[in-house]
Amino acid sequence: MVQSIENPNEDLRAIRRLMERSSRYSNFSATSCVWAGMVSLLGAVAQLMVAPRGASRGEFLAVWGITVAVTLAGDLFITRRRITSEDQAVLVRLTRQMAKSVAPAFAAGGVLTIHSLVANRFADIYPMWVLIYGVVICAASSSAPRQLAWFGQVFLGVGVIAALLQTFLSLGEVFGLSAMALAFGLGHIGYGLLLARKEGW
Repeated sequence: MVQSIENPNEDLRAIRRLMERSSRYSNFSATSCVWAGMVSLLGAVAQLMVAPRGASRGEFLAVWGITVAVTLAGDLFITRRRITSEDQAVLVRLTRQMAKSVAPAFAAGGVLTIHSLVANRFADIYPMWVLIYGVVICAASSSAPRQLAWFGQVFLGVGVIAALLQTFLSLGEVFGLSAMALAFGLGHIGYGLLLARKEGW
C-alpha cells in the first residue's frame, strides 16, 4: 500500500499493461480468424461433395468433426505462439470467464444438433449453427472489444435470414450450407483481415 502511494505513476503503468494484455486476448487474432475461415470453407466444400447424394450421419459427423478439430488445433498452435509467459495468467482467467458465458449457448446448440441429426434434418443444422455461433460471440463480447459484438451480430443476421428463407421458400441443404460457408468462411476471413489491418498479424 505504501508503495502504491509513493509510486502512483508506476502503478498506473502496471494497470495499463494489464488492461492491454486483457484486451489483446479477449478478441480473436487475425491469423486465427483467417485460419478458421479457410478450414470452414474446406469443410463446406467437403460436405457439398456428399450432400447431393444424401450424406449419412456418419459422413456428416466425420466432415464437421474433422473441421472443428483442425480449426481448434490450428487456433491452439497460433495462440501458443503469440502469448508470453507473463500473459498466461491473463489468458487463463479470460478463458474461464468466456467459457462460463458461452457454455449455455453451446449446450443448446449441441442438443438441437443431435435432435436434427436423429430426425435426418441436416438442412436445418446449418442456419442453426450460424445463429448459435452469433449468440456465443455476443455472449463472449461482454468482456471483449465492441467490434467483436458487431461480428456476432453479423452472424445473427445471416442466421436469421438463412433460416427464414430456407423455411418459407423450401430451400434445401445446399442453400443452408452455402449460407454457413458465407458466415463462417468468408466472415472469419474478412474479420481477420480487418484485425490484421488494425492490429497486425
